[in-house]
Order: sequence, then C-alpha cells, then structure tokens
Amino acid sequence: MATNKLVRQYFPKGTYFEKISKEKIKEIQHKINRRPRTAKHITNTLTLKTIKSE
Repeated sequence: MATNKLVRQYFPKGTYFEKISKEKIKEIQHKINRRPRTAKHITNTLTLKTIKSE
C-alpha cells in the first residue's frame, strides 16, 4: 500500500498539517510503522503447503 494511502486513513485530503500537534503526528507515524507488511519475495508456510498438495 502506498504511504499516501496509509496517511489518508488518518488525515483526509486537504488536512492542514500545521494545525496538528507533533505528538499526534508521531502517534500516527508509530501506528503506520508498526503495521504488518507482506514481503512479496517471501512465501509463507501455508502457501508452500498448498502448492505441495496440488
């Protein structure tokens, strides 16, 4: 997911960021950075089991 989409989940388009506290921005930054991500080059165990069973 693009970073802009992640930010827009918390701040709608047209948000005036100068009015948002640094603490609130850091809180959202922390939430975005802690989100689980999938690595496209790494196959998980369930996918491997499915492929092997076919």
